[in-house]
Amino acid sequence: MREGIEVVADAIVRRWDAERSLDLRSNEVEQVRAFLTARGVEVRDLADGRYEVESAGTREACGAAQLLLFGLRRLLAARRNSPDR
Repeated sequence: MREGIEVVADAIVRRWDAERSLDLRSNEVEQVRAFLTARGVEVRDLADGRYEVESAGTREACGAAQLLLFGLRRLLAARRNSPDR
């Protein structure tokens, strides 16, 4: 079964193909946030509409599309390090 973050990534790719838009809907952002939170990454809302991501003592401000990429990077790293591979 695919992770929720993969479904969001697919939606963004389709949206980009059709509309040239990388905007995430609020439910998509929540899926990405839930994925990251479940993996110990803190995500906070910033006053300007961006997000602050904190992981391993490092903080980074990013938009919703960058938040998705951050999550996908975590997903791919976890899969590369999986003993099932």
